[in-house]
Amino acid sequence: MLILNHEGEYIVPQKVFDRFYAITCGEKGRGRKLGFLPLAKVYQKKEDIITDRFTEEIEVIKTQKGNWLIIPSEQKEGLILVTEWYGGFRGGISDNIDELVEQNKIEILATGRTAEGNAGRMGGEEQYILKILKSCKIYYTKHGRTYGSPKDWVIDIDLENRKVEHYPQEADIELDY
Repeated sequence: MLILNHEGEYIVPQKVFDRFYAITCGEKGRGRKLGFLPLAKVYQKKEDIITDRFTEEIEVIKTQKGNWLIIPSEQKEGLILVTEWYGGFRGGISDNIDELVEQNKIEILATGRTAEGNAGRMGGEEQYILKILKSCKIYYTKHGRTYGSPKDWVIDIDLENRKVEHYPQEADIELDY
């Protein structure tokens, strides 16, 4: 199973609460929320984290307490997506993730929140760690000031090839003839 961000890049685990390594989304602090997926004990040494084995041979399971955990596995299919997106200045993000959850195309494993200004008074957005169940497209809009950057974006997820593409929505056209 691969863990990629919304631009198709590998995710590097972060140390959480100075105690353990995890895949994270969101931020720590007032008006913010840090979402995370902890790594199994075998991955808690820094030298064991950033290897090809980590990016390929993992599985996400639910523990007896109902928490998600990343464990070693021989399974080489599947995709975990971490949305590391940010809205415009003094804005946020709106997306179609709830619709995709209802259609059983994705499953939300963790949710985090980012914020601008004091406790998010200037803006902020939800970030997610998602398990991709079927190929799909996530559409999202940046609200606030984007200073010339497009507001509408697409994250195109190809589960079969474990590929993620990120591009402005105006580039979402069919070129087959």
